[in-house]
Amino acid sequence: MIWKFKRRERFTIPVAFGKFYPDWDFKRKHGELNCDAMMHRSSAFDPKNGAWTMCRRKATSEDESGKLQFCTRHTKGRPPNTCTNEQSIRVLAERSEFKEDLLGFFGAYEGSPVVKERRRQRRRVEKAIGKEWTESLNWLEKAVANGLECWDVASEWCGDGTPLRTSTLHKLFGRACVLAEEITDDCRRGRIQSAIRQWRSLFEIEVNMAFIARDTTQIPSRAERYEDWSEANYFLVNYRQNDVRMIALCRKYRNWKLADHDGWTAPPDNPNAILSLDKRAQQMGYERGNGQQSLYSPLHIYTLCHSYVHNNIFAISNDALTPNGGTRDGPTAIGLDVPLCLTAMSIRNVTRLLLASIPRLQASPSGRYYGRCGDIQTDQALLEVAKVRPDSLSPLRGVDVSGTITSDDGTEYLCKPVRRK
Repeated sequence: MIWKFKRRERFTIPVAFGKFYPDWDFKRKHGELNCDAMMHRSSAFDPKNGAWTMCRRKATSEDESGKLQFCTRHTKGRPPNTCTNEQSIRVLAERSEFKEDLLGFFGAYEGSPVVKERRRQRRRVEKAIGKEWTESLNWLEKAVANGLECWDVASEWCGDGTPLRTSTLHKLFGRACVLAEEITDDCRRGRIQSAIRQWRSLFEIEVNMAFIARDTTQIPSRAERYEDWSEANYFLVNYRQNDVRMIALCRKYRNWKLADHDGWTAPPDNPNAILSLDKRAQQMGYERGNGQQSLYSPLHIYTLCHSYVHNNIFAISNDALTPNGGTRDGPTAIGLDVPLCLTAMSIRNVTRLLLASIPRLQASPSGRYYGRCGDIQTDQALLEVAKVRPDSLSPLRGVDVSGTITSDDGTEYLCKPVRRK
């Protein structure tokens, strides 16, 4: 057996924190960076002449300006400006003082009663979430994993020659899966408002996918306009209006509003007929909901989410989606049904849209598998939410999953899950 020994790398620490001296250069032998301020094991201080030697070999040349001695081996790598012994000692003293202040600061932070209380609260919330929401979160995580696997398989079907509509939907679907995964992590930590804000972005992707999928025969297509607007907004944000590509886009869409993020939704025969997300969602069949009807209407909840995103006066004084008295400035185990149910339904919808855009994949056994698994996992996630205790729910009270069953004698029975007590 042959043993190979690898030289151990020396751990270096910066000399000064928040300070820079342009006349200092800590380069040492063979161009390596020695940030330990003359403390390299091959360097030594000569008390006779007060100079630092680069190694323990006999010096053959000397730098009078910096009082440094070099042997023949290190003459070529001699730095132009080096620090003296007094400067090195001062740097080490400042670094030692900074370390003491830093340790004192972290010690005071660790001993803060506010920090300790926040940690205890976080542990209590995570324990409550694990006790009440584990099953529903696990099913949501499975639905997200099913979507990610479907995205990977669809990548093999989106090669050269793929229609632009399919490739655009595939790109949006990948982003939707990433957002759904982040929402799941936020729910496990009790960050309900963060999860709601993330779902708002997920719903926008869902509506855009449905709008692009239901395209007409007009030219340029919705997918093409979506891609062009993404590119145009990049140039506008980075102040590159004179770019060659941006000039070409301005010529292509002469009467359109490239500066409007929703300008791509206008039809070619009427460039001023821009559709907002609410109007696009209504065209795609989403209901706004009113009063006690359709409490879990995604479009209605999307409107309520504006307060969480913008943090305006309505968001500060009202809480439309979480129970009154909930902890607004920290994690909570109450009201997770809002982001959980909405995310489960959104990930199912975007999976269906992606599969429908690739007919060959949808007709294949793998496509039918991903579609069926997504439906089952979403239904199971909603069913587990229907079993959560009433005091852990939001004012929306979860999605109604009750149904009717007809017996052999024609009698109809209402089936509704029983919540835990």
